[in-house]
Amino acid sequence: MAVFTYTSNESASFSSFDTWANTIDGLSQISLESAYSELFPTDSQPHNVSLVRGESIFFGNFIADIGGLVQMSAPYTVNSTGSFKADNIIISDYAITVTATATYPYSFNSWRDAPGGSGNSLSFSSTLTLTDTDHTDVTDFYAFFATTHIDP
Repeated sequence: MAVFTYTSNESASFSSFDTWANTIDGLSQISLESAYSELFPTDSQPHNVSLVRGESIFFGNFIADIGGLVQMSAPYTVNSTGSFKADNIIISDYAITVTATATYPYSFNSWRDAPGGSGNSLSFSSTLTLTDTDHTDVTDFYAFFATTHIDP
């Protein structure tokens, strides 16, 4: 699951923080300071657990298969790279925009939920925009590139 959603009519549970917060592993030593330390947008102290009430929090990875690079332009910038993690984004308020760029002799084919062109197709556009309702069960987003060259 790439999106964890808190309902607006119930309290957020501290035990749910290890689902999306990079800094929390397990159910011990949970604090708002550590959970919110990498949240986007940043939250200043004093922290309040109700900040996440009614919000959806994204956590996932963007990976370029052989033949290209991936970059993020919103809600913040990640320069072109082979892969990156985009975690702790309040996606109910901020859409995520990621672009896949092919390197010769490859061309962009599709965004997928598994490597090497396998799995399900998520989009055939090289620019992928995610909101809190898009592909919420996918954690790893793969940019798949194809080539017609015999020996690229």
